[in-house]
Amino acid sequence: MHIAESKDGYENPWHVDTRGRIIHFLIYFGDETIKKGGELGIAQHKSLNNYLDYKQYPNLSNLEKIEYILPKNNVGIFILSQNNSYHKGCSIKGLRRFIYAGYTNKLRNAWKTKNWSANKNFSQRLKEERTN
Repeated sequence: MHIAESKDGYENPWHVDTRGRIIHFLIYFGDETIKKGGELGIAQHKSLNNYLDYKQYPNLSNLEKIEYILPKNNVGIFILSQNNSYHKGCSIKGLRRFIYAGYTNKLRNAWKTKNWSANKNFSQRLKEERTN
């Protein structure tokens, strides 16, 4: 758990957190420092046959029912992390302050599931997302 800030230009791509993540949440405060943007996007992925078929970084054409939540003082957002819990931090102008916490299963290496690909980082994925 930590208190965090995101500043001018911060953004992350549509993604799902690590497979070991069980739940995470954000609680916003200090919305008077946000000049523009900073929403949390959440989306539903088109249904796939097997939960292991969902990718960490989705093809954007597979996302539907997209909603954006404005960061406002004392608004809390809890996300039950599943293989299809897609979300993104939208670009911000100004300063967004929030408390972030996550609960992760440390035994994830014992699971018999494929790990997410570690071939590209958030910056590389965001660049791809902007060009598609």
